[in-house]
Amino acid sequence: MTGDVPKGAASIRVRLLFKCGFNTRHYGTRNQMLFVEGGHVSKLVPFFSLEKPEDDIWPEQKVKNLLAMLKLLQCLVAPSSTVLVAAQKCVLSSGFLLVLCHLVFSRGLPGEILAEAIGTVADCIRGSAANQSEFASVQVGSSPPRSVVLGVITSLVSEEQDLSLRLAALYCLEAFLLTNHTSQKHIVASMLPGASNQSGVSAGALLCGGLMSADPIISWCSSVALCSVVVQTVQKEQLLSVHIGMAAGGAPVALLQQTAVLACSHQISLQQRVAFFSLLCCWLHQCPQGVGALMRSGSALQVLVAGLDQRDSATADEAQQNNNRVLRGMMAFLLGICMLHEKLFSASWSWPAPQASDSLCQTCPTPRISSCLMEQWTTCPAKMASDCEVRACGLGTTTILTRTPFRYRRNVYGGVH
Repeated sequence: MTGDVPKGAASIRVRLLFKCGFNTRHYGTRNQMLFVEGGHVSKLVPFFSLEKPEDDIWPEQKVKNLLAMLKLLQCLVAPSSTVLVAAQKCVLSSGFLLVLCHLVFSRGLPGEILAEAIGTVADCIRGSAANQSEFASVQVGSSPPRSVVLGVITSLVSEEQDLSLRLAALYCLEAFLLTNHTSQKHIVASMLPGASNQSGVSAGALLCGGLMSADPIISWCSSVALCSVVVQTVQKEQLLSVHIGMAAGGAPVALLQQTAVLACSHQISLQQRVAFFSLLCCWLHQCPQGVGALMRSGSALQVLVAGLDQRDSATADEAQQNNNRVLRGMMAFLLGICMLHEKLFSASWSWPAPQASDSLCQTCPTPRISSCLMEQWTTCPAKMASDCEVRACGLGTTTILTRTPFRYRRNVYGGVH
């Protein structure tokens, strides 16, 4: 069948054959093992090495065929696949990964194929050090070529890209950073003062710029990406020296300080506030120096305590009440992280508190904010979202972004996120 690729690439027969192959392997573990161990993965490479149409118009049947081919590969490299490790090795040794990377950055590729291809690349590199290293070394584009990692981040923070493509890029970046401590260090280093990049742009600069974007989708995606950078890194303290601008008096504004200010701001969308709180929680977890910097950065802690103490207005509808519960849950979780390290920095606290105490642990367990309420609020966001859903608010519609084991999927529901 591979010998007739140029003639049959747009044939419905090709799609039916790949659909049959997908069903056979998706529902049969033994079939997957035979397919991988028999070296049949490499035989799929010619299907993805096709030249694009001269008029940049892809026939509908050809698009369906490529999607069917991608689904066949996805069932082999999905995180739940029993042949995941062997399939990832075959993808690397056969040059399939390199072909897919160049396919992703081909001009004129339909958006539907592009999003699926990026998601497939993500599953091919997830948790595989060798595949992640190969992915990082790929150069795409021209005049001058750039790293494929920068290309993915650029797609993530671009206002011109569709939502499905941004989410696919986010999923790919998360897969690239998973257990990849070397790349995490490189991104952190690119954010530090004095970092230089020959191409004029760095991964850290793109993510910081996206984090502070007025576009809620870009801000949310950048925050989730930065969470993947900081959640496992041992360089959290170094990030405290990252600055993103200058204040009115000429003093530099720290990334941590600005993130805390925006998280506590009522002038931005709920989606963005949740994203900023998520980043703060990942950043400050097991980082006592970061907790101390947050305590000295201004009124962030007062705002957290006041937010937990605030009650819903009598006119708030069910949607607003649920949104407030999510925010209080994030605030309580961040406040709990601060309480874990409060003894190290109790001498530096000078903000007013009930009972005239300078200890956060003595401030929170009051009749107004008890430990029971803290526990209730921290579990609230988990109760409002299932384990497989990533909920994004403020996208213009009530949109739920669901990440399946294969890719991100966009569904539109009624209800509150």
